[in-house]
Amino acid sequence: MTSLEAITIVVEPPRVEAPPGAEGQWTKEMARYDHFAEALRAHTSARVDVVRAFLRDAPGGALVVRSTGYEAMMDEVVVEERAAVAARSLLLDIDRSTVLSVLERHGFAGGIDRNRWFEWRSQRDRETGGGLYGRRDLAPSIGGRCVGPPSFQGARYCVLGSDRFADLPSLVVGYLAECMHAPLVPGVESSEP
Repeated sequence: MTSLEAITIVVEPPRVEAPPGAEGQWTKEMARYDHFAEALRAHTSARVDVVRAFLRDAPGGALVVRSTGYEAMMDEVVVEERAAVAARSLLLDIDRSTVLSVLERHGFAGGIDRNRWFEWRSQRDRETGGGLYGRRDLAPSIGGRCVGPPSFQGARYCVLGSDRFADLPSLVVGYLAECMHAPLVPGVESSEP
């Protein structure tokens, strides 16, 4: 397995204006990402940061991205850079009903759906090394396999499980290390506007 230099958790600001007085909720919300960064650090020597920024302004290295508008987010990235940015970005807290279509359309590294993200935050004592939507072609390189029913699988992505990883953070670190050195997702729709 290859190593990582950096992982940045990018929490995009809301794409709609917050009601007056709601700004304070971000302090509490950002803490959950800080906890995830701490858990990732336990499995890597790479620098792990949490930033509040738009993806278009994100630093290099592996990215874990939380956004309220994945289509708008990608529209803001320079067209020539979209495929490369998507290939190093793992989506976080994405709706299960849209995760496969968003991954397939843009060629993202993978995603963690809203249910799995909630499980990690609330039931860490029951953790397993699975539940990450990832590229089928990279599954063998992490000792993984596609798990779950066909409804949670797409042409190039599936829910991954791996006995090599004991929890979600270790799976994310191992998987992102492979993504950083893998070719772009073959057959992704054009990034042209």
